[in-house]
Amino acid sequence: MLSEFNVRSYGLINSLNWQLEKGLNVITGETGAGKSMVLSAFEALLDGRITDNEIRYNDDSCKIEAFIDLDESEIKDDIRTLLEDKGISVEEDTLLLSCDIKRHGHSVSRINGDITQRGALRDLRELLVDIHGQSQHLSLYDKRNHLGYLDDYGNLASDLKSVSEKYHAMNEIRTKIEELKALSRSAANNRDLLSFQVEEIRSANLDEDEETSLRERKDILANAEKIKGYVYEIGEYLTESETGSAESTLGRAAKALRKISSFDSSLESLADQLESITEDVTSIAYRVSDYGDSLEFDPRELESIEERLTIIKNIKKKYGPEIKDALAYLEEAEGKLSALDNAEYDLTNLEEDLKRAEKEYLDCAEVLSDKRKKTAEKMNKAVMKELKDLDMPNTVFSVDIKRSSDNCENGIDNVEFLVSTIPGEPMKPLAEIASTGEVSRFTLAIKSALASSDKVPILIFDEIDIGVGGRTGDVLGKKLWELSRHHQVICVTHLAQIACYADAHYSVSKAFTDERLTSHMTRLDDDERMQELALMVGGQGTKDSALEVARQLIDAADNWKKSN
Repeated sequence: MLSEFNVRSYGLINSLNWQLEKGLNVITGETGAGKSMVLSAFEALLDGRITDNEIRYNDDSCKIEAFIDLDESEIKDDIRTLLEDKGISVEEDTLLLSCDIKRHGHSVSRINGDITQRGALRDLRELLVDIHGQSQHLSLYDKRNHLGYLDDYGNLASDLKSVSEKYHAMNEIRTKIEELKALSRSAANNRDLLSFQVEEIRSANLDEDEETSLRERKDILANAEKIKGYVYEIGEYLTESETGSAESTLGRAAKALRKISSFDSSLESLADQLESITEDVTSIAYRVSDYGDSLEFDPRELESIEERLTIIKNIKKKYGPEIKDALAYLEEAEGKLSALDNAEYDLTNLEEDLKRAEKEYLDCAEVLSDKRKKTAEKMNKAVMKELKDLDMPNTVFSVDIKRSSDNCENGIDNVEFLVSTIPGEPMKPLAEIASTGEVSRFTLAIKSALASSDKVPILIFDEIDIGVGGRTGDVLGKKLWELSRHHQVICVTHLAQIACYADAHYSVSKAFTDERLTSHMTRLDDDERMQELALMVGGQGTKDSALEVARQLIDAADNWKKSN
């Protein structure tokens, strides 16, 4: 519900702080006092745009803000999802909407303090409020919403969910078929190339570590003679030198140290270490010698290695840059060939699956369509009853259901509300009703019939009583109050027969303040409310008869509300 509405410097409004109530909020006042301007400010906020002409004369800026309490709203989760999708956080169950503009500047709209685009406000407005007034922001007149109203009225949510699930399952199969056909067309054109590439990479018999070992072996073979020279040189130094090899020198030193240790036992461990080193030198010399003996230069092996490296280089150049990339390409190409080989079989199976899915969808959609037609009959009767109560007995309402040319997730039906307000005249779309009085009453009739299923929390009616007399006004008042049991209703009216049903009554007046005409809004207490209704009944002055009529209206309304 709209819990608080604040306006500064909009039109005739200098400053407004409006605390609203649940139920039926009624606004009354003299013509031209600014009653509708309050609602115009709310529309401007929801539209996200305030023009310079709407800023109060001689003021530099305008600000409008509204606090929306979502605590008990059925659409709380829908609003939270909508705003989170647009990057706006909703941490509590209260929305703060605001719009600021400086003269000759741009309007800046915010939701919960976050600057937002008009599109977000528009989407939010469709969930939050129906406004029947000069701007006609009424979802009821948008044909796209009629199917939803019908389904809500008939409690067809579970049937609709089944149809939607089968629709998406059917479309998922269609998507797979299209993807497979696209793959087949693409792969078929490249089958020969893919086959060649797979064979080329397979025949290379790649190993990620092979290139490194091949290059090392190539270096050894290419430098075999140099290596043999170094092996001979090492042998000379370690064991074979005539001038004294490392082996003989260390051996003599070890024997000398052993003799010393016979006199000083503390040197025995050093003697042991030196003897061990001598043995290690000998072992190293033999191993290096064996390595040199085993090393033979084989030009054929070197040529084979170079050929292998050339193969790897070419593969890397075409499918690399590394061997692992070529192997990954091989896996991908093998997958494409496999998919191509299986495509015809898979396509046949998928097309059979699609036929079954289409039948399941249509069967389910036909069941839903039948239920919609039965629901439409009940809805026709309910709306016609409301129209009769509202003194429109000759008006005909019909929910028109036609087979859609396209199957969709909502089923196979196109739904539109049609109406004829003149006997003998053809049925026309609801949006084409011409008379303002008829539009107002028709709106109320349909809203009353749909009250329990309509999830829009805030309903606003601006001068719904145009063209309506006192007796019908009483019916309008009752209908509005009944609506307010399911919604918060805000109504601007000139009829005391409507105002007497208010749960909260506000009066708008205008007066000169600092030589400027300004609108003011006041919440009326019981006595003030009596005086206001008396004025509405009897005009200027508060004659006893007018007060008595006002008292009777309030008492009758209170008694009726208690019994309903």
